[in-house]
Amino acid sequence: MVKPTITAILDIDAILLYHTRFHHVSSVERNLAVNIWWSASATPKLSDCHLPNTTLDKFTFVGFGTLFPREIIDGMKSAMKTMFEVYEETKVDLEHFRLYLAKKSDFFEEGAVWSDEMMGKVDKIFTYLDEPSHDAVLAPEDITSLSAETWDKIAVLVKELSALVDDQFEQDGEDDFEPGDELEKHSRIKDEL
Repeated sequence: MVKPTITAILDIDAILLYHTRFHHVSSVERNLAVNIWWSASATPKLSDCHLPNTTLDKFTFVGFGTLFPREIIDGMKSAMKTMFEVYEETKVDLEHFRLYLAKKSDFFEEGAVWSDEMMGKVDKIFTYLDEPSHDAVLAPEDITSLSAETWDKIAVLVKELSALVDDQFEQDGEDDFEPGDELEKHSRIKDEL
């Protein structure tokens, strides 16, 4: 079981959390919280960092679907580690995997309605994760022994699943960001699936 650290954050304080760490913040007064996910693969344009008189309506939400494949894979590995901790089990079946991904994890937007198409993708992800043992249950050793090719396939499915979840929460329908040529390989894998 994870032991939480509890602390008080004062005005203008910041919290630095390392990759794959979870956090929860509660406030007793009005506030604004900004999360910045910094990737080792990111190439910042520092000239864009100073934006005088910028209001929140000028910012764009960049969701899970815009992550690069490596970040998706790292996030999925972290979610699987947490899943075993949540269930306090070393083996998780399809039913519990579905429940965890759809309802108990922070992996996808809370409140999504999980369609048959979405659950089909979850089931396919489970099948890929179970590839090493083919025993219809996930174990930590299944996750750690997957090939890079299998993780690439999982990343494509997670991105598709994330897009289906995000579509339910789209407000303006103008979120067309694509991270570029790095996904060319994953487009090919998607076509193979």
